[in-house]
Amino acid sequence: MTPQDIKDYFGTWREAMEAIQLSKHSYLPWLRQGYVPYHTQERYQQKTKGKLKISKDIPNRYKERP
Repeated sequence: MTPQDIKDYFGTWREAMEAIQLSKHSYLPWLRQGYVPYHTQERYQQKTKGKLKISKDIPNRYKERP
């Protein structure tokens, strides 16, 4: 999912951040980076019951650990 997918689903950034209890400006780094962190995508996928899906082409620092 992209930052825009999240905003489109929830309607506003405020609603999107409140949905998973993030601070109201947490999305700003996502816009700069061009992607949503893997662990955050997991939370949104769970919250939306799979309507938003985790992107397969993003860095996943948790899976890359030895």
